[in-house]
Amino acid sequence: MPSDVNPFGALMVTYLVATIISAIIFIYMVGPSNVVGEISKINWTSVILALAIVGLEVGYVFVYRAGWTISTASVVANIGLACVLIVLGYFLS
Repeated sequence: MPSDVNPFGALMVTYLVATIISAIIFIYMVGPSNVVGEISKINWTSVILALAIVGLEVGYVFVYRAGWTISTASVVANIGLACVLIVLGYFLS
């Protein structure tokens, strides 16, 4: 990603392309007549997952722009995510 591009604009385009590809595959897999029924099964967890994914991606962009190496940033992010998931899992289960 170029350093002069707004990270949220770049992520928007990235996720727009991913949305289009996912929609095509989804419609192909469930069939056009079953799309509404399948979408009605989705609950709040998809929204929370989307927020988490965007947060992680923006975090990666910012740490890379700050000069972190890919290997270090990835390890720190994965450890941090694991710690958060352990705490959430403990309190939500």
